[in-house]
Amino acid sequence: MTKLFHTKFILMKKYVIIIFLTLFSSQILFAQDEDRGDFLVSNTGDTLYGKFKKKLFDEPSFIINGEKVPLDPTQYAAYSYKHTLFRSIQLSPNVNPQWMECLENGKICLYQYLMLSNARPGQQPINRVIWLAQKGSGTLMNVNGIMSSETIARGNLDRLFIDNPTILNAFRQSKFSAKNIRYFIQQYNLAK
Repeated sequence: MTKLFHTKFILMKKYVIIIFLTLFSSQILFAQDEDRGDFLVSNTGDTLYGKFKKKLFDEPSFIINGEKVPLDPTQYAAYSYKHTLFRSIQLSPNVNPQWMECLENGKICLYQYLMLSNARPGQQPINRVIWLAQKGSGTLMNVNGIMSSETIARGNLDRLFIDNPTILNAFRQSKFSAKNIRYFIQQYNLAK
């Protein structure tokens, strides 16, 4: 009986050690992944790893090797915060670039732009979420019909999908919704 108990004890001890090592090593891997989660991409393509900081009344910045770097869309091409990619996008030649969240990244990129409006005294501000899509380095196009019409947005999406008849036809037969817009852009990006 003691020999059987001793054998089970040794096996249990091995399992405990294996479980402990597995948990410990996964904690190290996740810690390294989290340290690499935030990054900043310069206009020359260099990637700088650091930590994103945004205080309540302060401009957003990156901390790289203990140094505070202002998050300026004129000086940097992109940044990632908690695995969400933001790109510096210039809406027109007369306007400075601004940060936009990249919802889909591929042959067609889908950007989300929050347009804040000022309200008159006694009125609520009206904020609009605008989706802009861009194929390669082409023109930014409004694709969700905010600040344009659904007809214009559908026409823009038709132009983006024109080289993939399967996706184009499926999109034309679908209901016009944010969910479907994003779905068809994802499908286009996955297609060969």
